[in-house]
Amino acid sequence: MQKSILFFVTIFLLGSFTANAKSWYVDNRTGATVKDFTSLPNAINAASAGDTILLAGSPTDYAPSGVTIAKNVVIIGPGYFLKENFPGLTAQYTATLGSISISSGATGAQVSGCQIVSACSLNTSNFSLFRNYILCQISIAASVSNIVIKGNYVSVGAIYGINNYCLSIGANCTNILVQNNLMSYGGYNSGYYGLFISMNNTSTGIIFSNNVITTSFNSYSYNTTYNTTAVTTYNSVFSNNIFISATDIVLPTSTNEYYNNISNRDNLPSGNSNLNGVEMSTVIVMNGSPDGYYKLQYGSPAISAGQNGIDIGIYGGSSPYFLSGISAFPRIYSLEIVNVTPQALTVRVKAGATLNQPTVKKGSNNTASPVKIAK
Repeated sequence: MQKSILFFVTIFLLGSFTANAKSWYVDNRTGATVKDFTSLPNAINAASAGDTILLAGSPTDYAPSGVTIAKNVVIIGPGYFLKENFPGLTAQYTATLGSISISSGATGAQVSGCQIVSACSLNTSNFSLFRNYILCQISIAASVSNIVIKGNYVSVGAIYGINNYCLSIGANCTNILVQNNLMSYGGYNSGYYGLFISMNNTSTGIIFSNNVITTSFNSYSYNTTYNTTAVTTYNSVFSNNIFISATDIVLPTSTNEYYNNISNRDNLPSGNSNLNGVEMSTVIVMNGSPDGYYKLQYGSPAISAGQNGIDIGIYGGSSPYFLSGISAFPRIYSLEIVNVTPQALTVRVKAGATLNQPTVKKGSNNTASPVKIAK
């Protein structure tokens, strides 16, 4: 009874967003009884263009051998850091995908609310990565366009044998939007590094807006060669970003533009309302959960300092980062049946949900919190 209510309420909410499309529920947990599939690849095979695939949080990887997405489907997980941000929630597992490959046929598809561990390959145009926890390089293939990478928490480290980047963009790519992401890179492994970005110089129309770009490197990890290759970008616009680094990362300026960015070092070009040498403890709270750490301080110099008066950083702009990558529609995360009668009389239900209608208030960072619903 409890699981059935959870399932059908969730599907009802999803149905209001995609007319004439079907929603599939995937749950690979032992003992789960309300599900269409236990396998994500099987769900993708059964889905039609425009369908939604909802993944339950689970301790078991949904794609340990990788999954290829070649259809216009929306895949939605429950989010991440749920225990850290919302300890009172019943559902605290994420939906883990070992690796994903987006291929021809997936135009218009989206993956959100998942944890992606080992590979994230975007091989076709018109695709969105939205509010995921990504622990591997995001690789955009050559000649791909119209990619949106928004509201993600991306964290990569060094891998022996290769330089590992948060983002790699191939040749002749156009219209790539990287917005409201936390992008953290660091580590050193026998001559190889975790780095921020590598880009081919033939790609154009790359926008980095309202991100936090940070490295955990210490002075041991740096050398002159590294400083010139940690950030390799061309034909890009950086606006309303926060840069945090242990030393002066070189930011390429010859074909890039920088507006209204903040750095704790002296590596931003002068002018265009860029701020260098800013103490980060005055900018962000630097405590709390892994993503709550980057909320703005009250009185932060980033408040209203972005283009058109928006806040700088991941919690600013028209589509601010949401804690834990919570989905953009209401979703039930916990459910308790208070009493059940043998006939259809009165049943009291208590449910925990997220309602993503942020309170816009300076210093509040435009985040939503779970609320209790009683009926």
